[in-house]
Amino acid sequence: MDSIILPAFGALATALTYLWRIIHKGHRDTSEKLLKCEQGHVISNEKMLLMAEKVGKLEGRQEGVEALSRSVLREISNSK
Repeated sequence: MDSIILPAFGALATALTYLWRIIHKGHRDTSEKLLKCEQGHVISNEKMLLMAEKVGKLEGRQEGVEALSRSVLREISNSK
C-alpha cells in the first residue's frame, strides 16, 4: 500500500507545481499587457484633451467670424 501512496503524492505534487507555473505565467503575462494598455490609455487621453482644446479654439474662431460677418452685413444693409 505504501508503495502506491508515495508515487501518487509525487505525481499529484508534480501536477500541482505544473498547474501553478501555468497560472503564474498567465497572470504575469496578463499583468504586463494590462500595464501596456493603461499606458496607452494615458497617451490617448492626453491626445484627446489636446484635440478638444484645439476644437474649442476653432469653434470660438468660427463663432467670431460668423458674428463679424453678420455685423458687417447688418451695417451694409443699414447704410443703403
